[in-house]
Amino acid sequence: MKKEKPHFEHDCDCCKFLGTLTLPEDNETSKRYETTVFDLYFCKQEIFGDTVISRYGNKGYEYSSGLRFAEEGEFGHPNLLEAKQRAIKLGYLPQFDHDCDACIFLGSVSYTKDSEEYKKARYKITDFDLYICPSGLNTLIARHGSEGWEYLDREYYELEDQVNIDKYPALAEARKRAIELGHLSK
Repeated sequence: MKKEKPHFEHDCDCCKFLGTLTLPEDNETSKRYETTVFDLYFCKQEIFGDTVISRYGNKGYEYSSGLRFAEEGEFGHPNLLEAKQRAIKLGYLPQFDHDCDACIFLGSVSYTKDSEEYKKARYKITDFDLYICPSGLNTLIARHGSEGWEYLDREYYELEDQVNIDKYPALAEARKRAIELGHLSK
């Protein structure tokens, strides 16, 4: 399978290309931007926060961006919504709401129902967003929904023994990623 390439120039080294979106000519978004082709990007920004970008031309100003516009409705931009959905699917953005500003997003993980991790797990849940919260005791978090109670958490030292790793595979994955990214030592 041939790797898709962007249609338009984009000069940000932080951006990850998510593919191209082609819309019908009679689509409201196509009419608004006077084009049917959009190159979609995810951009990891430390200062302003992560965002999605939809480029529709080669000129510097020919793009739209912003997670707050990545929604349906009168003020939403379907092209940015598509970029956000692709970024979530690739694990660049969390799929669930998480309201702790101190937490560091480590990516997402999904388990199939026939996987060993799912079979051994204490809770039968397939999709998680993984975090480490450096305040306090380096708490590892596996969020499985946007409601306040929809998460699992353990301090990293509680995942030393095989019993807890087997019971909480998503938290074990969060621990592994936090170590790989330098947020925890072995």
